[in-house]
Amino acid sequence: MVRFHLDVLTDAGLVTSRAVQSGTRGRPRRLYLPASRAVAGGQTGYELLSGILAARWAGDSEQRARRAEQAGWDWAGHQEPGPAVPAATLAEAAVHVNAVFAELGFEPDLVRDGDSLEIRLHACPFRAVAIKHPDVVCSMHRGLLRRALADVDAPPAAVSLQPFVQPHLCLARITPVTAPSPRATDPAVDRLRRQAVTARLAAVVLLAVPFVWLGMVLAISFLETPLKFRAPGITLPLGLGIGRLVFRALNAAELLLAAALTLAVLTSTAGRFTIAGVPTTVLIGLWALLVVQVAVLRPRLDRRAHQIIGGQVPPRSRLHLAYIAAECAKVILLPTLGIVVALRLMP
Repeated sequence: MVRFHLDVLTDAGLVTSRAVQSGTRGRPRRLYLPASRAVAGGQTGYELLSGILAARWAGDSEQRARRAEQAGWDWAGHQEPGPAVPAATLAEAAVHVNAVFAELGFEPDLVRDGDSLEIRLHACPFRAVAIKHPDVVCSMHRGLLRRALADVDAPPAAVSLQPFVQPHLCLARITPVTAPSPRATDPAVDRLRRQAVTARLAAVVLLAVPFVWLGMVLAISFLETPLKFRAPGITLPLGLGIGRLVFRALNAAELLLAAALTLAVLTSTAGRFTIAGVPTTVLIGLWALLVVQVAVLRPRLDRRAHQIIGGQVPPRSRLHLAYIAAECAKVILLPTLGIVVALRLMP
């Protein structure tokens, strides 16, 4: 009967036994000794070792908790994964987390608390160490909780773990993350956004307008003007009258295009187009040619054309050659401007 009770105590870990050779015949005696004080007091060797390691974890409480949470995350990732089925809802993800804690021996109970989901942990396998070092042990469990949610691609949620709300109860809470309420727009952000939009519009103008302007000059000065005099029934006075109207309209359009280019250059940002840059230099040349044509050459050519239309014979003049030279210069400068802008816009 005594040996039976000693075997029960041995199985419980409270007593150790070993065979002792007495030097006589027969079955050797068994010597029963009390277990070590750690085991007899309910602390296993693993608990003792865990407590020592947790106590020696360097850093303040916040640093220890942060590293322990990361350790829990990493440890959960090294376990043998089951079939990863993405969770369509947060409730499905909470069921997966509940199963993970159940497998580890926490005796969990999943309940809903309003919009949140609460996992009540009734038994902590690491309770003896967690009581003394909750910043380490409980933070590791929080990392495990976060990793379990991530493994099933759970919807966005905030997680928390409250240790020992009762002597044998911890609470893991999973709360859905709601969309932030609309806030007033930051004036600085608005200003930067407007500047970015303005810069893009300026780039479009600087890229498109030179080629549009070039097409107008080529179509009118180098196609329409010489060809109209070959049309049947077009006399010199009639052709000159048409030409005066056409070039007056052309110059007005050119002034608008030049003004648009100037505004685009002045409003461009990010150092792409500066006042001292090539685009501005080309634009200054275009303005000079346009001013000479509109303010100097065209008024004199108009007076000469008016004399011819009135039946007079004015003296010979080379003003039209100067006007044609200015048009040829524009044919060179306009594509140059467009190409330079295109190259600067390239990444």
